[in-house]
Amino acid sequence: FYDRGRCLPWAMATECIVCEEWCPTSPKAIYLRAAEVYNADGDLKQVRRPHVDPERCIGCGACEYACPVQDRDYFRSTEAHNTLTVDGAGASLPAGPFGWWHIATASPETWISDPSFDYFAGTHDGFERLEDSVTHRREVLFLKGNYWVLRDTLSCKAAHEVALHFHLDPSLTASHLPDSLELRPGEAGRPCASVATFGPGHFLVRSGRISRGYGREVEGLVGIFTASLEHGHSLVSLVIPGVGIEEVEYSEVEQGRLFQVVCRSYEDTLSFGSSGDMLRTLGIETDFQIVWIRRSKSTGRLHQFVGIQGSRLLVDKHVAFEAVDTVDHVAERIVSEAGTVTDANDPSP
Repeated sequence: FYDRGRCLPWAMATECIVCEEWCPTSPKAIYLRAAEVYNADGDLKQVRRPHVDPERCIGCGACEYACPVQDRDYFRSTEAHNTLTVDGAGASLPAGPFGWWHIATASPETWISDPSFDYFAGTHDGFERLEDSVTHRREVLFLKGNYWVLRDTLSCKAAHEVALHFHLDPSLTASHLPDSLELRPGEAGRPCASVATFGPGHFLVRSGRISRGYGREVEGLVGIFTASLEHGHSLVSLVIPGVGIEEVEYSEVEQGRLFQVVCRSYEDTLSFGSSGDMLRTLGIETDFQIVWIRRSKSTGRLHQFVGIQGSRLLVDKHVAFEAVDTVDHVAERIVSEAGTVTDANDPSP
């Protein structure tokens, strides 16, 4: 009933009676027996070792949940999730089986769901307890049928070391370059997906643990992008399924950040600008804070675009969208040379 290689009294000559204390049956299903054992330094110690009476055990799991030598706190940690830690700290800190020392409060800012994309933006205050208070803002843009874009931004005074985690399915292997991961189903499989992160850092890959449910831990790989970020700086990650992407190019321009994603038949341009600023580059003129456009690789013709928070978009000197006031979002697909259709989205202020 006990893993004697991990139990503190059995394996480490360390007194611990937590499981007996938490056992809810009366009389208790867990009882203790004194034993003399040697610790790692060769010193003789007396500890109480737990034993289980199977006739009284009701299988409730309270002893397993309360045991301090387990992975519950790890799987509740920030490090165990697909997000970032700051200076090695997590956003929330557990305090025993049923408590927390600190709980991060999340605040949603924007949620848009459209037939062609989903967009979410929100913040949390989990790192505001640090000596230099840090607010973490995350944006997720899901371009349906294509790929995901994540942007993680810090609001702070000083520079901080961050680690952005990507936990991989146990069936996947990963090779990495400084700014990207290539994922394969097994050692001999063909590439099936990739992750590219852009910022002042690099990727490493290490062994990790994944929980598919309570008590169902499996081994898997974790891709970790480590970087030093200052106030207002961000990491932008593209999570790309399939193998249709040939190249991703990144550049910084005066009004924002620019990404060019080269596909087999298309060339995509993704830009992140500042509120109210006009971005002019690569044939694009726009005041949208986020813009994604898709052009034909062979003809250069505009096929599709998405804009979030703006009023004007020109592509190759042609007006793709223009409004008097700032709109929340717009998403359109060009269906012919004669015009466009709006993908079930009425641009709303």
